[in-house]
Amino acid sequence: MDKQPPSLKRDNEDHNLLERPSIAYSSTTVRRAFAVWMYCGQSNKFKHVCNYYHYLEALEDTLPEESRAASRQHELNLFTSRPPLSSYLMKNFPTLYPAVTQQNNQKTSLETNKQNINKKQNINQKIQNTDKSENTKHWYF
Repeated sequence: MDKQPPSLKRDNEDHNLLERPSIAYSSTTVRRAFAVWMYCGQSNKFKHVCNYYHYLEALEDTLPEESRAASRQHELNLFTSRPPLSSYLMKNFPTLYPAVTQQNNQKTSLETNKQNINKKQNINQKIQNTDKSENTKHWYF
């Protein structure tokens, strides 16, 4: 009875036996890694994100409490704040942040509409003011 060897993966893929054993992560590490992994669209392996946060927390443990809190606050700000925008960025990299680009386009169109309305109102006020001033002028000869 000839048995065929189990099918092997392609040569360029990692094999489970060759991977390092996983580190025992704290619940905080897993929670932080999961939040970032989901927020960033799962573009990396979750295990790699956990490794990153495990090492980050090891580094944070060497910091004083105030610095550790500042580090975590900075991390929170990175993920809750919008990316920095400038006219240079929007001009040269308009599709870098697609959701932000759409919001910007909507904002600029709203701002343009508001400016146009304000201009029309200013013109109407000027016309009304000139009409009133002409009616109140007394011509003396």
